[in-house]
Amino acid sequence: MYILFIIFLLSYILSRLNTTNYIIDIFNQLSFQILLGGIAIFFILIFLKRIKTSIVCIIICSLLAVDILPACKHCNAFVKMNPQNDSKIRLMTLNTSYAIDSNLPKWFLSLEKFLIKNKSSNLDDTENLEPLKKLILTENPDIVHFQEITPHFKDKTESLKSIFPYSYLVQYKFPGIADSIILSKHPFKKKGNEDDSIITKIIVNGTELDILSVHLYSTFSKQRFNSANKQIQIIENIIKNTDQNLILIGDFNMTNISKRFISFLEETNLYTYTSYIQPTFTWPAYLPSYFGIQIDHVLFSENIKMVNKKTSESLGSDHRALIVDLAF
Repeated sequence: MYILFIIFLLSYILSRLNTTNYIIDIFNQLSFQILLGGIAIFFILIFLKRIKTSIVCIIICSLLAVDILPACKHCNAFVKMNPQNDSKIRLMTLNTSYAIDSNLPKWFLSLEKFLIKNKSSNLDDTENLEPLKKLILTENPDIVHFQEITPHFKDKTESLKSIFPYSYLVQYKFPGIADSIILSKHPFKKKGNEDDSIITKIIVNGTELDILSVHLYSTFSKQRFNSANKQIQIIENIIKNTDQNLILIGDFNMTNISKRFISFLEETNLYTYTSYIQPTFTWPAYLPSYFGIQIDHVLFSENIKMVNKKTSESLGSDHRALIVDLAF
């Protein structure tokens, strides 16, 4: 039991350090899970009547909770929609999880292989696309952003042409990241890409919306951590040159409570909504949702608000789809 407590203590210390190292960043990304583990250890210590150790444990849990649970000012952009005055747009983002990067650490590849077992981890199989089509028909999003797609999957999206007549594909230049595509019910007033980020502009009820679709590196190695930080710098520069009504959507590979994510929100003056009562964990989809983390996000400028946020069931990818309603 004391070994578990020491592991918890070390995890707490590592999660609170500055995220200049990819290993420290991993612990910081998992701060909420570390907190839950600490609470579980506390109750076990109480049961075993280890009173002094349990007191230390609950103090550490309290310090961690105070640090991560209060939403930052950029994480509370949720309002109840006024249907008479507000326009609304529904967006969906999903990493189809086709790309398997052999440069990922062996421990991560082995862990994912163990967890997946005989399950598919991508949506490139014909039989796996039906639940996705059903979800799209049910949720009826205006915009869909898919990451890590293959040419084969791109061909399958042609069957959605009647729903989304407009699309734009970007072939990534960053090594180890597969292509992305954005599907839209609304015509693009502008479309293009800059350093692998998709930049589009649409008009909804007379309002121009800039939509920036991104896919950041996962940070399971030093090289990928540095590459992800370069991507963030590029995206921050793009945002500085966009109009007021901006929506940022995609797979960020950052949890919504990580220091890097909060710093990114503050640097770009973008907003989102984080709930611990009804969390929207998007990865990994092959575990129960309450064991997961949220690394897929929809962010937006200050004049836009979130009115609804939810995730799908597992669709065959190792990500769940994130579906968000925004009012403006």
